[in-house]
Amino acid sequence: MSPFFQEQSSRFLHWFEEAALPFWATRARDEKGGFFEALDLYGQPLVDTPKRLRVQARQAFSFARADVLGLYAGREASDHAFDFLLSHGRAEEGFVHTLRRDHRPAPAAECARENHGRKDQKTLDRVECKPD
Repeated sequence: MSPFFQEQSSRFLHWFEEAALPFWATRARDEKGGFFEALDLYGQPLVDTPKRLRVQARQAFSFARADVLGLYAGREASDHAFDFLLSHGRAEEGFVHTLRRDHRPAPAAECARENHGRKDQKTLDRVECKPD
């Protein structure tokens, strides 16, 4: 490994351990369940934004992996995201794509906009949203 890459990797890991993980674990945590996925420029959560289940899964994985690697004690944060995903995100066949702030599944039209603005039936079927 080149010295430059080694230095940059070290800087990244330090930032990840000391800044990013603690910041997201505290600032983005929603006490009603899961994590907010967007923060404003002051680090405050944008509470009226919907929650995409893939973000909750990503948070659960990231905190769990950081815990396993010894980078951050992320087990509780991982469980918080995973418990929310399982309690609110299940559908009859799989999981919903997006939840509203009140944790109800978002209508298919909202999910289609979320999915790069595509509104074709294949996209709606694939993202597993609840019908309006």
